[in-house]
Amino acid sequence: MPSKVAEKIFLTLRALANRHPQLRCIAISQSPAVTTQKWLNALGGAWNVEVIVSSDRALYAEWGLGLSNVYYLLNPWTQVAQRRLGTEEGIWVRDVGEGGCRWLMGGSWAVDELGVVRWGGAAASADELADLAEGLRTLGGR
Repeated sequence: MPSKVAEKIFLTLRALANRHPQLRCIAISQSPAVTTQKWLNALGGAWNVEVIVSSDRALYAEWGLGLSNVYYLLNPWTQVAQRRLGTEEGIWVRDVGEGGCRWLMGGSWAVDELGVVRWGGAAASADELADLAEGLRTLGGR
């Protein structure tokens, strides 16, 4: 089941992709394809974001993302951020079925047309919201 933070980042990425159709925006899901599709449907679709399912988490491993620790997921700041996303932004965990691992680290990257990583990395904690606009600026966008 996707987290509130994953949903917030995806919605931000989707908005960015719609404003900048020249970009290739990709989201990787660790949930099975059926669960991923249910989640996307609940959000109103992927729009201009290419969604790749990696339920075996192989793509996560290729980008250096593995299992986190208790503090990454359950620190006090993460708990406050999760509550804020629900109460202030209306982002609640959507029950779309089984799948995914809440202990898997997240991350965001901006890669140029030559395949060079220009921005990003693994999230420092489960509540870290990547500044995707900053990532866009590193690629020369506004």
